[in-house]
Amino acid sequence: MTAKSLVLDLLSTMRGGSMPVALLVSAAEAFGIDENRVRVTLTRMGAQRLVERDERGHYFLGTGADSTMSRIASWRAVADATRPWRGDWLAVHIAAVEKSDRRARRKTNRALDLLSFKELNPDLLVRPDNLTSRVDDLRIELLALGADARLSCFGASRLGSDDEQRARSLWDINAIQRGYRHALDSMRESTKHLKQLNEQDAMVESFVVGGNVIRLLVMDPLLPEQIVPETDRHNVALALREYDRLGRVCWAPLLQRHGVRVKAAPGRLGTMGAMETMGKAQDSSPARAAVLARESASIRR
Repeated sequence: MTAKSLVLDLLSTMRGGSMPVALLVSAAEAFGIDENRVRVTLTRMGAQRLVERDERGHYFLGTGADSTMSRIASWRAVADATRPWRGDWLAVHIAAVEKSDRRARRKTNRALDLLSFKELNPDLLVRPDNLTSRVDDLRIELLALGADARLSCFGASRLGSDDEQRARSLWDINAIQRGYRHALDSMRESTKHLKQLNEQDAMVESFVVGGNVIRLLVMDPLLPEQIVPETDRHNVALALREYDRLGRVCWAPLLQRHGVRVKAAPGRLGTMGAMETMGKAQDSSPARAAVLARESASIRR
């Protein structure tokens, strides 16, 4: 846990409001993060437009954090993110993004990884075409996540038998299924004894456990039933909704003492540590604005 990830996590629970520094400092203390580090981090985050400060000196999320927060919030819509797979593939070709342009390559590969594309051949990455997003939507989303505009996106209606076999084996199915089982077990065990913990320990545990499960869902490749059974993923999403309610109870006393109301438990957001890089150097663009508007509308529904 870092001061930066904690601040982003806490502020993202707000209903369009802000949080006082005192609350952020109190929450950080539960994770062993001192006040000075929080204040220095807030200053740096302000310069990066990740946070902004209102006239009262309270902080709220800045525009630089929009795409990261939208991506994290997408776990709630996991059941609506896919459609039946007909055997087609989505493909992205990145040869036009020169390897000498390391920054562009790094950001492009990061965006592709977030959407679970795997390299079938050098510079050619694929994933099953079972997402509700079509090819044009996919390109917009990749650009919003920082990918270079020189990439090419297209659909492949059929792969050769050898390529098809290799493509289906690009994901570690056993590891994915183990992740689902571990997530369900961790929430089940935590639920049993959260009420027995003191306020601070319960805050920390709900934050960490909930965050780990959210990270799992946000980074899930959303593979079709023909490659990995979908039941476990949906069970994890359902269990997380219930665990999220428990997290709100754990955090309520601290938030109420500072007069803050939130739309979800901070425990659901302990995933920012692994997602921080999504918010770095996100360029403002019409493409980014389009995907954020679409995601935001979905989240509000």
